[in-house]
Amino acid sequence: DGNNPPDGLVIAAGATGITFWAWGEDGGEVVTFGSGYGADKDGCVHGDSLASFAAKRGAVDILKVLIEAGYQVDGTQCRGDSPLYEAAEQGHVEVVRFLLAHKPDLRFKVGNGSTALLASVHGPILGTEPAGSKTKTAGLLLDAGAQVEVENEFGHTPLLLAVRSADAPLVRLLVAHKADPARKNKDGLSPLDLARKERLDFIVAILEGKDL
Repeated sequence: DGNNPPDGLVIAAGATGITFWAWGEDGGEVVTFGSGYGADKDGCVHGDSLASFAAKRGAVDILKVLIEAGYQVDGTQCRGDSPLYEAAEQGHVEVVRFLLAHKPDLRFKVGNGSTALLASVHGPILGTEPAGSKTKTAGLLLDAGAQVEVENEFGHTPLLLAVRSADAPLVRLLVAHKADPARKNKDGLSPLDLARKERLDFIVAILEGKDL
């Protein structure tokens, strides 16, 4: 049965959510998720896959069991989530490193056109801070070959999003990987335009190559 959990993983579903127990040679891990999960391996489910839920929570031990059992590393056309995207958005460095070892599709986009790199730069929704480091996560993705000039549906690049959050280390990282400060989004706004508009002089210096 494709919905049965793999060896090394126990799932208990209750009224308020699901609890996972995963174990291996290095010990165990317990994580509780909210309701609304999807358990199919083929990705054609309503809602996120178990692998994506585990990635979002940073539950690397549980994710290892699921991936080894055949759950997909990449998103699909019939499901808009991706374990790598979820982990990158939350800044879970170790989860991203684990998933990159399985050669995921770094070009995969969710519904708004965002890739894992874009997710790592903009961080979680609702303005909350990611659990881990944006710069470390983005660095891993860039070193793995993620496209630095990728755009979402609004034409926003990773560099534009980094400037919008006034994140100097992230801006430096992206510029070091040849991100274009003059590239404009669909509204005709470039990262350099935005930095000047917001009077972010320290960001302008980085974009103009004058950073000390």
